Amino acid sequence: MGFGHIGLIIVLLLVALVVFGPRRMIEMVTQLGKSLIQTRDALKEMHWSLSSDDENGNPPATTATSTEGERPRVVESAPLKRDPE
Repeated sequence: MGFGHIGLIIVLLLVALVVFGPRRMIEMVTQLGKSLIQTRDALKEMHWSLSSDDENGNPPATTATSTEGERPRVVESAPLKRDPE
């Protein structure tokens, strides 16, 4: 991995900019970001549903650590809100 990979990425981005144009590139990047967010949320929900041990559907308590070196604290996440049908 050297400068060659960065140069290749820059060339590919410039070619894509010429082919698609600046407006279309912005739309494509926006859609890519939305897709990544949806995928991340779906993976979190899948992880939550697989790790849930409570019969009421409540997620298990997780621990969060602080960057200041404090002791971990217990944080309970709220269950997902579902639309009434």
